[in-house]
Formats: sequence, structure tokens, C-alpha cells
Amino acid sequence: MWIAVLSALVCFAVATILFTPPLRGYPFYQVLSFYFLFEGAWTLLNAAVNLIWPGSNALVWVHYVGVIVFAGLLFYKMYAYYWKQKHGAKAEKKEDQLQENEKK
Repeated sequence: MWIAVLSALVCFAVATILFTPPLRGYPFYQVLSFYFLFEGAWTLLNAAVNLIWPGSNALVWVHYVGVIVFAGLLFYKMYAYYWKQKHGAKAEKKEDQLQENEKK
């Protein structure tokens, strides 16, 4: 039980650190912080359920669904960030070329 509590506290600490202003510039801070909040809450809840019903795997499915949802959100954010970096740079490059051509 103490390992579960310690693990949850570490997850909550990481989520709190990710929400600090210096890390808000990081493009995936929000999804990662919600993932760590989910992991911390699930760890505590799973430990409590296992104390009441030893050997119960009821919350394993909750964990699977949560990981699928947060992994999907993280993948989407990473793809959107990559697309923006790739196509945003091309658009800026074209704008710069147009401005240079207008100057000539």
C-alpha cells in the first residue's frame, strides 16, 4: 500500500511540475500532466479496491481505457505539432520569398 501511495505522490508531483509556468511553453505539457494525474488517481483507487477485494482486477479495464485515451490524445498533439512545424515553416518560407520578390 505504501508503494502505491508513494507512486501516486510522485505522479501528482510530476503533474504539478508540468503545470508550472516555465513548462507551459512545452507543447505536450497539458496532455502529459493529465496523464500523470490519471495515473496517480488510478493507483490510489486501485490500491484501495485491492485492500477491500483482494485479487480484484476490476480497475484494470479502467486503466486500459485511460491509457488508450491519453495515448491517443498525446499522439494527436504530437502529430498536430509536427504538422504545424513542417507546414508552418513552409508557409513562412513562401511568405518570405514573396516579400523578397516584391522588394525587387
